[in-house]
Amino acid sequence: MKTEKKSNLLLKQTVTSLLFVVLLSIQMFAQTTIPSDEEIKNILIERIDNDHVSIGMVVGIITPEGRRIISYGHLDNGDDKLVDGNTIFEIGSVTKVFTALLLADMVEKHQVSLTDPATKFLPKDVVMPERNGKQITLVDLATQTSGLPFWPTGIPANDSGVTMMAKYSAKDLYNFLSNYKLQDDIGTKWNYSNLGFGLLGHILSCCTGKNYEELIRTQITTPLNMKSTFINLPPEKNLNISIGHNAQLQRTDYWRIPLLEGCGSIKSTANDMLNFLEAFTGSRHTQLDSAMELMKTVRRPANQFTQALGWWLMFEIDDDCVITHPGATLGFSSAIAYDPKTHVGVVVLSNSTEGDVGSIAWHILRPGMWPWTTKATARKEISVDSKLLDQYVGEYIGAEGSKVFIKRVAGGIVIITPTTPVEGLNLSAETDHDFFVKGIDIQVRFQLDDKGKVKGLVIHFAGNDYPASRRDPE
Repeated sequence: MKTEKKSNLLLKQTVTSLLFVVLLSIQMFAQTTIPSDEEIKNILIERIDNDHVSIGMVVGIITPEGRRIISYGHLDNGDDKLVDGNTIFEIGSVTKVFTALLLADMVEKHQVSLTDPATKFLPKDVVMPERNGKQITLVDLATQTSGLPFWPTGIPANDSGVTMMAKYSAKDLYNFLSNYKLQDDIGTKWNYSNLGFGLLGHILSCCTGKNYEELIRTQITTPLNMKSTFINLPPEKNLNISIGHNAQLQRTDYWRIPLLEGCGSIKSTANDMLNFLEAFTGSRHTQLDSAMELMKTVRRPANQFTQALGWWLMFEIDDDCVITHPGATLGFSSAIAYDPKTHVGVVVLSNSTEGDVGSIAWHILRPGMWPWTTKATARKEISVDSKLLDQYVGEYIGAEGSKVFIKRVAGGIVIITPTTPVEGLNLSAETDHDFFVKGIDIQVRFQLDDKGKVKGLVIHFAGNDYPASRRDPE
């Protein structure tokens, strides 16, 4: 499947990655007053009624003074029932924060150690991949530095890949691990891996003899009074659960990855997620306090941000940062974030893969950041001479030394940054010098000097321009 035809699942993760590159070059605004309920609701109205990127969205905010719920929209197209703080959404990769918390809690209880090799808890006939004599440990899995790929080899990073993972067995997993050759040294390079976090959840289940859902329920959701948080929905009638939608706002199936649930299988509500954030922000003390603190102390450098256990630390200036994680499934998107300095937490849930929920969460914590939309406008693609494309190939240096690469592929060129997929994003030509990414509101303009030589490029995203200068080969 060609890159431009990949599903919104991969595109959503790619957009989030690109945001890290461009946003971290901007001086962040100091914390100011949190936007009003009216302003937040207007953002949701714009997303749903004007941009048509979702059917229903819910925002939850927790502060030392209390909590707020702002919602707009419906459970489904044609459904009169409105979404609210008790509506159940898939939270996608926000599940990884729960998996990392489960690991931290087990470390605090001396059931496992962060430095335990993963192979310790797997059947003896499973040969975990090693590199240069080093084994993959639990902390490598929890910090996205294990060297394992996004999905197992042969599973595409798109919707069809998720469908295939629904039938993936332990035998399939163990066979893959026993034959996979790592491409990078363990613990040295950040590489986002659903497989890695799914394997971590599987290992914790193997260690305790309990399935992943039982571990989450007994160790996390019950102590935090999260009564509407599930992996497998109970057979109750009239359950207040939303329907998921793709980018065309068509109904989608719920996500099922039974073997690797720890990477993205939890369903929850805004009210339950605020219970979760209430503990993380320190507004309420629980039996998980020490585990939550441990999560923040483990730090490994990622591309343009810092990876903790599960959490991502972004927009770091001095002692300020936003601690966050996004999520996306076949039909839902989510974001969770909190400011450890102000003890304010935010969760945003949408019943569509679109909606740019991360930008809404960050705008609430950092009002100086405008909550952009990444919905792409229709553009006409043209053909350009292959020799012209060859001229654009090379390395470009952006703000604070961030690197952008333009590489040649069959039929065109791609843009690659440290946090995009390895294959990059296909660029389609609109003019000889103007290119765009299909399905995402990102454009790239190549700049020429007075002699017609390429001197740089400008990435246009979220209403802003991000220039990068051409680096000539030495």
